[in-house]
Amino acid sequence: MTDNNSHTTSNSSFPPSDAVRLPHDWVETTLGEVVNHVKNNIIPSKEPSKIFSHYSIPSFDDGKKAVSELRENILSNKYEVISKSFLVSKLNPSTPRIWTIFEPEENAICYTEFQVFQPKNEKHFAIYHCFLNSQIFTDELSQKAHGTSSSHQRVKPQDILDLDFFIPNETDILSFQEKVLPLLEKITDNSEQIQSLSQTRDELLPRLMRGEVRVDNLPI
Repeated sequence: MTDNNSHTTSNSSFPPSDAVRLPHDWVETTLGEVVNHVKNNIIPSKEPSKIFSHYSIPSFDDGKKAVSELRENILSNKYEVISKSFLVSKLNPSTPRIWTIFEPEENAICYTEFQVFQPKNEKHFAIYHCFLNSQIFTDELSQKAHGTSSSHQRVKPQDILDLDFFIPNETDILSFQEKVLPLLEKITDNSEQIQSLSQTRDELLPRLMRGEVRVDNLPI
């Protein structure tokens, strides 16, 4: 302890431990105390008529775009992807895969290497996003990884939930949410527009090369 207005910490993941002076009204807790670990199992084989939006590790690596798949192409059980949540990969935590979900696609499911976490307080969404995407989170989680090879390291869900976390006072955290959340939403919107434009380009380019369509005939 230092004085009545601040204190220091030595083994905490957020904020970083070196030379940190925390305001006295910040609360020390763990990630598991502030988020819900959502494990709604989905069995695609029992839904023969559905087309699923599959949030997988490959689709994350390919630009964070969920892939539409028929249920017969999905061979194992999945988790339901819900709104205002985070998908956190257990696989190779030194290569962070954090998928922030505002509104998922229809019939959204995810690979079980992803763990679904939803803030208990939606008004704290922005600060949890920043924590999960921080180098501190990546470093702390990487230290907990285990496996038989460097390319197949994993962490346990409880390892994620046990990470230390510090919550600012309510006034500061709501101010942070007000300023940062619109930026996160804008980033998501821009990413979706880029994906849409890329898909349109990929569909039109072969037709342009074959002379099936002309640029001056396209509605722009």
